[in-house]
Amino acid sequence: MSEKFLLDRPERGNALDPATMAALIERLSGEGPLIIGGKNSTFCTGVDLKFAASDPFLATNLTFDLFDALASYRDPVVASVEGAACGAGWLLAALCDTIVTSSEATFSLVEVKIGIPSFVAVDILGDRLPLHLRTAAIFNAEPLSGTTLAALGLAKLAESLKPDDHAMMLSNQLAAHPAAGRRALSAYSSSALQKRLIAAREASLDYLKKSS
Repeated sequence: MSEKFLLDRPERGNALDPATMAALIERLSGEGPLIIGGKNSTFCTGVDLKFAASDPFLATNLTFDLFDALASYRDPVVASVEGAACGAGWLLAALCDTIVTSSEATFSLVEVKIGIPSFVAVDILGDRLPLHLRTAAIFNAEPLSGTTLAALGLAKLAESLKPDDHAMMLSNQLAAHPAAGRRALSAYSSSALQKRLIAAREASLDYLKKSS
């Protein structure tokens, strides 16, 4: 049976603070199928801006630690997305094995609007989006709907079921296959991504050093 990890900071749009990221990283050090969702019909609005402003280097490193943990996880992870998935929230969902989304959900890279380039978005999303949407989303911070992502094959639209229910069903289906083969395939498919995450972390930290 799949376990759900709930991003539970609704007063901050379920934004990622150190405690939330540490708890999810700890969960990802274990095993078993997992669903990641957000409380109160919002998935995640990215890294908490107060935290990012107070210590941008720690916020960047902790975010990449979370991305690394997710990319290294060998059991199925499904993102259940309702409402907003912004910045690191979208990338967190994109690093899962699949996304189940409501049609009204929105995915955006809002940090671009305040002058923060998302190098890691190029690595995670750049090859998945058509050129015109790649430019719109990564360079111009234009939001994409859950319906658009589903039409591109980047998410599964929850139509007759709630996203959480659909995500649970899909996660259990994925977990039903023999674990050894499934985990070996996951390790193979994520090896190139893990190398790109290293380069994106270095680029992000270098940008912070030059702009501080």
